[in-house]
Amino acid sequence: MGTPKMRWTALLLVLLLSLTLVVYRIRSSRRYVRVQSRPGEVWKPPAPAPAAGEVGARVPNVRFRDISGQDLSLDQFRGKVLLVDYWATWCAPCKVEMPGYQEFENRYGDRLAVIGIALDSDPATVVEFAKKLGVHHTLALNTPELEKAFGGVLGLPTTYLVDRDRIIRQKVIGFEYKEAFEAALKEIL
Repeated sequence: MGTPKMRWTALLLVLLLSLTLVVYRIRSSRRYVRVQSRPGEVWKPPAPAPAAGEVGARVPNVRFRDISGQDLSLDQFRGKVLLVDYWATWCAPCKVEMPGYQEFENRYGDRLAVIGIALDSDPATVVEFAKKLGVHHTLALNTPELEKAFGGVLGLPTTYLVDRDRIIRQKVIGFEYKEAFEAALKEIL
């Protein structure tokens, strides 16, 4: 079975190969385990990203049509804060909020865009309703793409305040007084 020198050489090669494999496994496992950099520091896994439509979530660019049939996308409002309001013609609190949102766009229009998304199915009804309230900001009918981008609607009205980086900064389900919403709006304008 060979000379003792050959056996030692083979044993040394096996040992070196095993050691190399162990070092490789240790190094590759460190890609997944964070080593404490300071004494006493406790590692915490990163928080999961917020779900679509929740505060802290990024709103993707979505293409949609306004009630006049014009093709739009959220990217067209780049550089502005967005106030996105889900509403319906049969929603009593919506009737109270919508004129206030129009006032916001009139006052802060150089930095703010208001988009009203109606859950109604008839554009003519939406147009007539908006005229009665004196609302002329961007209005659209809900689409599956819009609903997905904003995570679905659980109640009306639902209003989102989205910053210039397309991060949802506030979400209100139900009626909110204009003054309270304007205070939140001024923080990110």
